[in-house]
Amino acid sequence: MSADEIQKALGFSSFTSNKHARKFEFMEVFQEAKTIAKERNEEGNKKLAELEAELTKEPETESAVNKSDSSDVDSDADEPEIHDSKDSKEADPDDPYFVPMTDSLLLKHGPKPLTAVAVDPSGSRVATGGFEFEVKLWDFSGMDKSCRAFKVFQPFDDNQIKDLEFSPSGESLLVVSASPIAKIMTRDGEFLCETIRGYQYITDPASAKGHTHSLNGGTWHPIDGRKFLTWSQDTTIRTWIIDDAETIVNDTRIPKYCEILRPKTAQGRKVIPTACAYSRYGEF
Repeated sequence: MSADEIQKALGFSSFTSNKHARKFEFMEVFQEAKTIAKERNEEGNKKLAELEAELTKEPETESAVNKSDSSDVDSDADEPEIHDSKDSKEADPDDPYFVPMTDSLLLKHGPKPLTAVAVDPSGSRVATGGFEFEVKLWDFSGMDKSCRAFKVFQPFDDNQIKDLEFSPSGESLLVVSASPIAKIMTRDGEFLCETIRGYQYITDPASAKGHTHSLNGGTWHPIDGRKFLTWSQDTTIRTWIIDDAETIVNDTRIPKYCEILRPKTAQGRKVIPTACAYSRYGEF
């Protein structure tokens, strides 16, 4: 069969197509788009100018109406009410949200949220911690007009601060972060000791030497300043004694836990403690 017969049988006009890709002139397309955008902007500007003109007219009419209405009212009613600043600050003692505050001071910890605040028993020193991994100590007795913290430190490299609490004597500061380790600092921000990290791949977390998962909080014994309590995501609550701390590598003092509790539900299942506290005299 000849080539013409094959083309007729297959329905092709020819084996070689004469169609070519469409060519675009970049500058022509650019100028066309530019003119279209300009026209749209002009239309939008016209509409915006009309709206602004309408808005400027409305206050004038309202002011005219207010003036006509105010002529019928006594001159005493036109005078603005003046509230004494002292009276405005005073709140009703019967209000459930009433706070008997006499003075206030703004302490700027940092740009990120604040997650922990602690005040020593004497009330002269405050510790703050937040999402930027820093703990700042503020001393009211030695503070100047700049209201700056006298000590800034990072007890943990990359963990946010969850809880802070001064000991009953005010000499030590308990620092709890999102890690399984809790640290004890002096009131001046110097390292004192830290709890040990437990082996997290153990079957029973209670048999580990320390917490295996991140801590949820910590608190001091209300009377005995040597003891403190920590609770963790590993479903355990541990009591630690600072006096039993042993010195290991790099001169790090590690206290031992003297008691461990495992809270459970009524059905006997494990439960994660999210909050814990001693009784008033520390019996429970």
